[in-house]
Amino acid sequence: MDPTTNNKDTSRTKREQKYAPSTHLYYQGRLANFYLNWQGRTNLIVVPHQRVFKLTEFYPLDLGYLYQELYAMMEQKRVRNFTIHTFKHDWDIAPHLFFKIGMGQEQYEQFVKVPYVSAGSAPPRAPPSSPTTTEAATTSTS
Repeated sequence: MDPTTNNKDTSRTKREQKYAPSTHLYYQGRLANFYLNWQGRTNLIVVPHQRVFKLTEFYPLDLGYLYQELYAMMEQKRVRNFTIHTFKHDWDIAPHLFFKIGMGQEQYEQFVKVPYVSAGSAPPRAPPSSPTTTEAATTSTS
């Protein structure tokens, strides 16, 4: 190629912006969506609803509430040892700021096993089994 010409190299493939797949959505919070990692790693991907490109673009209170939501999720799932990484953008995940929460393999497997239950709702109770009630009735009559 002639160095005097200003033609761009057209051999590069054009990158296409991708987003976190909705199939891996773990929890949709008030301030962010939590995704399980689809790349085979032990990370959670956290994409805030607020679309900013730098951490300094968050209002201080909003940033505080976002971190509270991250820590509440980890505390609820009993994950004690984790790291939070901040990324400005990534072509495979998001065009704006997002977080990766890293943890050990065993903790991640435990995290994935138990579904998220919000603090306001209790798991449904199992209906009483009929054999135990009939056994109780027969033993009381004899």
